[in-house]
Amino acid sequence: IPLLLLISCGDRCARYTDDLREDVVSPAGDKKAVIFRRTCEGGNPLYGSVHLCISSAQAAKPSDSDTVFESDGDMTVTARWEDATHLRVVYGRAPSDDGSTVVKQVATFGSIVIDYRNVP
Repeated sequence: IPLLLLISCGDRCARYTDDLREDVVSPAGDKKAVIFRRTCEGGNPLYGSVHLCISSAQAAKPSDSDTVFESDGDMTVTARWEDATHLRVVYGRAPSDDGSTVVKQVATFGSIVIDYRNVP
């Protein structure tokens, strides 16, 4: 009788590397949308997730609590401020499609309203 063994690896990454893709500063200059790609140090560099955080314009690095968008793989993500309180995020497949999906998409962050558009 064949035996099927399922092993859950979970998230065993001890340290991450965040590679900045873009900082998009708000019209008032007080906030920024930070788009970056996160990979596990020592893991496969071809696999990573894309994050978008909103933080103060002076912050050197966004915190995970500022994350408003996250994928479970590689995606193309852009952001544009419509005005001081409205951010438009456009996302879609990366050039090397790995079947990524959106795992986090927050509609508001403080006084900021976020409009998402998926471009397949």
